[in-house]
Amino acid sequence: MNKNIVIGLLIVIILLLGYLALKPTNVTAPSPVTTTTGTAQTTSPTQPQPIAVAGMKKYTDTNFGFSFWYPDTWTVTTPNNPPFGAQLKSVTVVKSLGLQPAGQDYPSIIVQEAHSTTRTITDTGGAGPIGPVTFYFDTTSHLWMTTPPEGDGATKPADISVNTMGGLHMFGGTSRFDTTIVPLSADNFVVVGDGGAANATALTKTIVAADPSVAVPLSAAEQIKTIEAEKAGILPQ
Repeated sequence: MNKNIVIGLLIVIILLLGYLALKPTNVTAPSPVTTTTGTAQTTSPTQPQPIAVAGMKKYTDTNFGFSFWYPDTWTVTTPNNPPFGAQLKSVTVVKSLGLQPAGQDYPSIIVQEAHSTTRTITDTGGAGPIGPVTFYFDTTSHLWMTTPPEGDGATKPADISVNTMGGLHMFGGTSRFDTTIVPLSADNFVVVGDGGAANATALTKTIVAADPSVAVPLSAAEQIKTIEAEKAGILPQ
């Protein structure tokens, strides 16, 4: 065979092998993940379950940042001179709300919105038999601290075992008759009390902060149970 022909064939073979080596390979795309029904699905974010309890109504103060539930036959008022309420120090009461049952000329529960520039609130006890109690947020330990009434010991961490359905702490006040202090932050407090008839604690347990980063609320089902318990126990049976 002619030497030039052999060389030519070798060149052709080398070029063909090079082409095959560089030729792009088709890649098959993976099959989509399917459910047991054989169709691809996406998950949408879970929407909060709406909360509703027959005979109960939700009050929201968007400025101070909290809400609570009360009987829908009651009226929420803003009395200039509430007939009762916690006697407070180290705070400024920016608003008082009166919860007034139908057919009654005066409120049965008073809700006070209080602001402190020192992260401290004191319930003086008013004319009650128990002395003042103070709560404050310690920025070093990041704990709520309390100075109990005289004779009950030195300053110590506050009891945070009792909380609202919104996950907010409930601190016991000393003013008559049924006073509870709920911190919304280190500076803002909601103080709830009654005149000796209604059960203010039942209402206090329904308080939820408007800011979801403040605390973790109970589930919707547990919140409904809390509101139903208020409905059953807010007034003496």
